[in-house]
Amino acid sequence: MRKKIAVSWLHLPIALFVISYWLACINAIDTEAAVLEALRVTGLLPISLMIPMLTADKQSKVLSLWPWLGSFLVVIGVVFQMEREGRLESTLEYANTLALFLLVGVLLSILSYAKKQSKLQLILLTVNAAGLLLTFSRSVWILWFAAVVIIIVMLPSLRTKKMIWFLAMSHLAGLMIAMLIKQDMLFFVNRVASIQANTSEFQIRLVYWQDSIKMFFDHMWLGTGGGGWTVLQYEYQSQAYYVKYIHNHFAQVFLDTGLIGGVSWLALLFLFFKVTIKAWKASDNENSLRVRGLLIIVPVMLLHAGFDFDLTFPLMFGSLIFFMLLMPQSFKILDVQSMKQLAALLILVMIAGLSTWIGTGYQWKEQGVRAARAGNLEQAQEKLKQAERAIPWSSSILYETAKVYVRMGNETKQSVYYELAEQELLKARLKVPQQKLYINLLNDIYESEK
Repeated sequence: MRKKIAVSWLHLPIALFVISYWLACINAIDTEAAVLEALRVTGLLPISLMIPMLTADKQSKVLSLWPWLGSFLVVIGVVFQMEREGRLESTLEYANTLALFLLVGVLLSILSYAKKQSKLQLILLTVNAAGLLLTFSRSVWILWFAAVVIIIVMLPSLRTKKMIWFLAMSHLAGLMIAMLIKQDMLFFVNRVASIQANTSEFQIRLVYWQDSIKMFFDHMWLGTGGGGWTVLQYEYQSQAYYVKYIHNHFAQVFLDTGLIGGVSWLALLFLFFKVTIKAWKASDNENSLRVRGLLIIVPVMLLHAGFDFDLTFPLMFGSLIFFMLLMPQSFKILDVQSMKQLAALLILVMIAGLSTWIGTGYQWKEQGVRAARAGNLEQAQEKLKQAERAIPWSSSILYETAKVYVRMGNETKQSVYYELAEQELLKARLKVPQQKLYINLLNDIYESEK
């Protein structure tokens, strides 16, 4: 680990991207959701500063650990049956995101095999491939096929009968393992046969994207803030649906942050590919494999982000930034003086303190929700009130408190609890007037009082 801070041109749009999410909180539709989203993307900044501090050996070790981690997620997911609707999710809790993570593991295993020709890499490739198949993610399967073909074309060392044979057998072994786990010899064929341009998932996503255009023009400059799409979609949708994310990270950024954040995001991509072209032209035998590998991995992640929400997961967005900054490029060493170091330390302490404070508040909220589900309504009320004092801008805590009062009213038949629930919901609506959940519960209370 190097002790000096190094920055490149990529750090500028990353910093502007983070700032844009905080600016979007000023006029956010849902301040609570906007602050949470801003906190999430803020983590990209320290990550981006830490990556250049890693030595080349440390960076290589991180890359080598990826297929191992993917294999671990596959084994854990299969053993503990961490799936939903027959699709493996493991600990990531979303099949498509796990699929993308495992696809990166497959590609890194191939790159490592091309360099070392180690049979261990073929085993890791097989396990990651089996897990990728078990996710049933058709979109990632398409990217998988294209990426493997491209990587073979780009790397001369892989274009031999022996290498292609070993890669093919590893993939086939992964398929056989997946078939045994699913106890279905035709699951892959049936799933592939369902890949069509007119599939319902693709068609409904086109509807989301079309509906988002007018929303963007109505909130062009600072955006709706994180979570704005979730609240406002009812006002702009051309047909009935509810979806938390728009399933297109490029559109999501423009909706969340407006032009400032959207342009920062596009500038980051532009600078990365500019750096990549320069690195490609200047690469020697030592760097050639890394440059070509990153030139495949980063576009694969970006392409999938164009029709899904993987980058809302900090793990995946942080990984994307990691791969971007691994591309050989010019770094400027910052001469940080002791006073600046102290200021940076204070800022980090403030961020850590803020995160701890907010995290504690949401922990109390979660404890209150769990207590309510268990039927301990008084304990739930106490925890939710603690959470409300810690996070006074939160509307979702007021909503959960109102739900507890409604349940207490249902159990005791005392109207005072419905009145308390109404007060909580009115406070929540002041914070997020367009939130349909609050409006619906208020209407239910009014109907019950008639």
